[in-house]
Amino acid sequence: MASAAPNPRDRSDLHRLVDELPDDAVDGAAVLLRSSKSRRIEPDQAWFWTPEWQEGEREVDEAIARGEHGTIYVSDEEFISALEKDLKPLEP
Repeated sequence: MASAAPNPRDRSDLHRLVDELPDDAVDGAAVLLRSSKSRRIEPDQAWFWTPEWQEGEREVDEAIARGEHGTIYVSDEEFISALEKDLKPLEP
């Protein structure tokens, strides 16, 4: 398997990355690029539309459909307290 490519620094890097896309990723990449260009998707929000993130969104939708809603916190303080309980101290 090929190693992850570095972030594109210029258009030639971007063209190379597009040329190396697997066939099943071309349509998704085209949607992201067109939507970013037309500003239907803001460039800093494109991560939301990646296949990996969308898969996670589908998993959450399926869990909710099964009645799994996770923990619901009624206040910010309750949420912060739960987070702090799960925090591990930093190693010195």
